[in-house]
Amino acid sequence: MLITAAAINFLPDKVPTHYGITGKADSWGSRYELFIFPVLILLVVGIFELFAHFYGKKTHSGKENAAVFRKTVPIIAGIMCVMQIVFIVKACADGHAGIGNLEIDMNRATAFLMGIMLIAVSNYMPKTRRNSSIGFRCGWTLYNDTTWQKSNRFAAAAMTVAGICTIVSTSFAGGMGAIMLLLGYLTAALTISMVYAKRIYDEEKEKENKAD
Repeated sequence: MLITAAAINFLPDKVPTHYGITGKADSWGSRYELFIFPVLILLVVGIFELFAHFYGKKTHSGKENAAVFRKTVPIIAGIMCVMQIVFIVKACADGHAGIGNLEIDMNRATAFLMGIMLIAVSNYMPKTRRNSSIGFRCGWTLYNDTTWQKSNRFAAAAMTVAGICTIVSTSFAGGMGAIMLLLGYLTAALTISMVYAKRIYDEEKEKENKAD
């Protein structure tokens, strides 16, 4: 919010407010519309904090998970703030506000930042306790503590690899290509994680059946 307020006087009256799939501006509006995203960031942080506050009151494990969740909020907010800065710089360039012909591929920048966020947030997945709100959740992972811990560790590693691949891909892929690769890596990571979770679930079920 403060960065946007500081930059607003250096922006032209009309700035890009939306970029299409090609990365080109397809909608223009008042420079004051750039305050919408910072307000959205504040709302997201507020909602996340309320969720952590009320969720943490449920059980002891809820308090632990809420503490882990709170650690991810600054990361997400920080990435969103960087995206806002990139958007402001891009608006300056496209609005001819004295920066010159600065070329910024918004899709490439978005994919790069999303890759960083995947790596940072996935680091906290193995630290969660079994629950139905945060972490890698499905019927198989929620079966018992073992399926939860093993599946979340694996999913965290898969998401980290997806994030690294996304960042590396932005060095040679731009535009929608960068976004499509991001989605492809993310889909692959989720699919592999689901397959692994099913395998661990089957192993745990087999152990219980033998014990009976």
